[in-house]
Amino acid sequence: MNNDANVGTWEPTPQIRCEPLGYASPMLSPATVDAVAQEFDLGVTLRLSGPTARGEQGETFRLDTSTGSWAVKRPFTGTSEEEVAESAAFAAAASRHGVPAPAVRRTVNGDVLLSVDGGHLRVYEWVDLRGPDPSLDPVAVGAVVAAIHTCGFRGHSGEHFWYRDPVGRTRWTELSEALAAARAPFADPMAALVEEFVQLEALIGPPVTLQTCHRDLFADNLRSTESGALCVIDWDNCGLGDPSQELAFVLFDFGLGSMPRTAALYDAYRAAGGPGQVRRPADFSMIIASLGHINERACTRWLDADPDSAERSRMAGLFGETVDRPLTRTLIEQILDTVAGR
Repeated sequence: MNNDANVGTWEPTPQIRCEPLGYASPMLSPATVDAVAQEFDLGVTLRLSGPTARGEQGETFRLDTSTGSWAVKRPFTGTSEEEVAESAAFAAAASRHGVPAPAVRRTVNGDVLLSVDGGHLRVYEWVDLRGPDPSLDPVAVGAVVAAIHTCGFRGHSGEHFWYRDPVGRTRWTELSEALAAARAPFADPMAALVEEFVQLEALIGPPVTLQTCHRDLFADNLRSTESGALCVIDWDNCGLGDPSQELAFVLFDFGLGSMPRTAALYDAYRAAGGPGQVRRPADFSMIIASLGHINERACTRWLDADPDSAERSRMAGLFGETVDRPLTRTLIEQILDTVAGR
């Protein structure tokens, strides 16, 4: 390959602050961008913008080149080719089965990751996505989740505590007391929710069936494109899980507490051949555990962050999502009653 072919004259656009996170990050350097274009065979670099999106595990930039537009993801923590190979293979298998997902771009050597500047980068095709929206058409959502569950992929990544284990009364009480002492803006809502968190965690039970699942199908990762089609992103947390538990996860987030929406999603999933069935409180284990660990981390990071920092505002907002739309035992009972016998 002619290295000069990928060296263009370009200027990075200003950083895009990702609202409402109030977050900005250093741009990738020109040398790094040209290395990405060369190693992933993307053509001449034209423009870099971003970060355009930020999650808990990484951030994404948009790179426009002579061959098109690309999403360049920079993880916040170390990873390995072996760790990302399975998520790339799962996404590819799901795509072949009709699940809309951004294609993974591999390097000229066939790798998913590029080691550069002491870290790692990966590249996907660029997809113009709308913001997270749990009010998406429940019928379309149900069909997509069924397609994920019937794609036939089984990887080697096992179960993970994040989707299975409770936080526990001791830790919830400790955090509530610490937040009250620190005068956290969400200390009172947290104190009011401790007992509900504990009682929800008492419902957690073992999976009945295990297969490779996405395990992060919040509205953040199952979105609408600008054209109105759905798209599933961020497959990095995939691993063994119970499809019934993942279905209950989706029923909570996209059902929005509306039983007609919940029924429509469930019926569409089953009509599309989805293997999951929501029949017992333990089927909500994945969403109970996931929300528990998300909230535990939000509380911990708020306490560890500097006063008046952007991180404190971000963590308070993250916990606030639970306050605004909580998962409760009453809601679980309503969902179970709605899908019973369907």
